[in-house]
Amino acid sequence: MKDIAQRYLVSVKTVERILDSFFEEPRLKPNYLPKHLLIDEFKGTKDCQGAMCFILSDADTGKIVDSLEDRRSFKLIAYFMRFTYHARKNVSHVVMDMNAGYDSVTMVVFPNARISIDRFHVIQQLNRAFNKQRIKTMNHLKKSDPQAMKK
Repeated sequence: MKDIAQRYLVSVKTVERILDSFFEEPRLKPNYLPKHLLIDEFKGTKDCQGAMCFILSDADTGKIVDSLEDRRSFKLIAYFMRFTYHARKNVSHVVMDMNAGYDSVTMVVFPNARISIDRFHVIQQLNRAFNKQRIKTMNHLKKSDPQAMKK
């Protein structure tokens, strides 16, 4: 903003006001939630309330529905309870990572939703399990017969 202000010979505050005029605050529609939701957390800025932020998007369109500064269960429940029961009841599918907190929130606020774990986290868990087993096997062979280890 400082560079823009210097280029056009106006104050930084004027640039800020003009840029703010183009921003439209997304309005919460309490009667609507997408039928298929994607939820996840992400590292936000330092001024966020919680350690991680929360993002909610429409699985069909890929559009972000909303993002929250806090991902703690009580905050998520309070947020989703602002939607009508009819809107929450229409959510049929929620895709998330393996965070147990999201599972409990989903069961509380979305009575008809089925839960799926996203494939990225499933593959990540499989890789971790394979690596853990590989290391365990290699360490066992290391301690036993060196000839068997070669084979």
